[in-house]
Amino acid sequence: MNIAITLQHLFPDSVPNVDWVVADHGSGQVIHKWHLSAKKPTKSEMDAVWGEAEQKHQWSMVRFARQALLEQSDWTHLSDSPLTKSKKDKWKTYRQSLRDITTQADPDNLDWPTAPEA
Repeated sequence: MNIAITLQHLFPDSVPNVDWVVADHGSGQVIHKWHLSAKKPTKSEMDAVWGEAEQKHQWSMVRFARQALLEQSDWTHLSDSPLTKSKKDKWKTYRQSLRDITTQADPDNLDWPTAPEA
């Protein structure tokens, strides 16, 4: 379990390293400091939500990667893009496939689309 990811899941409005600090002194992660008014969660409470927290974090990382790929291909749809209509259509399909990536079931086993040739 990654305690920082779990705490961010449990307390989404909290600020890491301000509201709480996670440390590893060689024997695994622990909550080193706690500054929230909410009760500090127990290990069993964190274990209970870890799977959900991990998957939410993984999907967040997928969205981050997808956003970068979309931004890298923005030029393909600018009015002064040198691409033919046929190539623009291929890029449009690719970009839609990127937007649809989160409809796949497993963030660890994604079928990422391949960018067309420019």
